[in-house]
Amino acid sequence: KAKGLFAIDNTDVAKIISQDGTQCTIEIITGRKDKFTLYCKVEDGDIRKLPIQIQSFTGGGNAEDIGVVG
Repeated sequence: KAKGLFAIDNTDVAKIISQDGTQCTIEIITGRKDKFTLYCKVEDGDIRKLPIQIQSFTGGGNAEDIGVVG
């Protein structure tokens, strides 16, 4: 597995609370609809990005119910 370094472009919305090179845990710190991009710079220097949009935090607790898409 390639290892990388994770970063977020909008730290008013979310922050990375842990990462190990292959995955990261993100904490959403806003209580409103918003969006941010998660970046991963892998070992070969390539930067991968995943746009994430936060819709709502009501529902059953899984990604589909709370409106997190990416």
